[in-house]
Amino acid sequence: MKIESLKAFYHLSQTLNFRETAEQLYISQPALTRQIAALEEEWGFPLFERTTRSVKLTRKGSMILRDVEHFLKNEEELLDRVRLLAGNSTLTIGYNGPPNLPFIGVLLAQWNKKYPHRPVNIVSETVPRMIAKFYDQEIDCFMVVKPSVKGMEKIHTKVIEKQTPAVILPVEHPLAGQKRITMEQLCREEKVLLPRGFNEEADQALRELCTYHNIAYAEEFVIDKEMSLHVALTKTVGILPVILDEFRCRSGNTTQLPLDGCEGVFDRVLVYGEENDNPMLKDFIQVVDFCLEQGMLPSNYSAE
Repeated sequence: MKIESLKAFYHLSQTLNFRETAEQLYISQPALTRQIAALEEEWGFPLFERTTRSVKLTRKGSMILRDVEHFLKNEEELLDRVRLLAGNSTLTIGYNGPPNLPFIGVLLAQWNKKYPHRPVNIVSETVPRMIAKFYDQEIDCFMVVKPSVKGMEKIHTKVIEKQTPAVILPVEHPLAGQKRITMEQLCREEKVLLPRGFNEEADQALRELCTYHNIAYAEEFVIDKEMSLHVALTKTVGILPVILDEFRCRSGNTTQLPLDGCEGVFDRVLVYGEENDNPMLKDFIQVVDFCLEQGMLPSNYSAE
């Protein structure tokens, strides 16, 4: 008898809806059906009466429900006690960037939905400090753009947000009418401005990308406040900006186009250690996997 099957039985008894229960448990409907069927086979009696229109408990299912509920409550209290004694009663997650990054809200909403009584501590740090805290075991995992983890050892990474750089350019620019811009077109520009101060590792990776493709760029990021706000707003949806034509961008009358040829380079990843023994980390990774499978996390790969 598996704990997962008992949880499936309990949750289905509350919703009497396979789709809703599967979403609550972060599993597919076929997987839920198999868990219920396995429990019924093991116990030797049906737990639910199912028709094409309704689901309801059988008499024996109703009789055993209270015992299952009591068992699961004791199991959760035991796990909470173990986490407290082990010093792992909280999951600490680090990230680099503004607090309103979309993927953070999605992940926390799903975590709180599944584990409403299990706290998560979110820490915003610079990338170097975050990596130091990770190796000092002050944080359990962290989320950064891929170039930030170059050279790190004994880690696992999982892509949680697919990003590709965008080109921000004046609406009067000859390339502004296109749907996308290629690296070849960028090479022919007289001046490309690169951002500074959003993420040191990502900014450096963007400079290396330009150098690799022989793109002449200016490291100074000299623009007016209106344009700075536009760039900041662009960053909140996970896009790394490349600015063309400094003088004409000063007007703030700009457009934004995806830059081809960079897919995967600037993806945001979840980083966690091979030897972390915090049981809440495993649960968080399952929530991340569910959000990825359901297409809940943002991506701008397909931006037109």
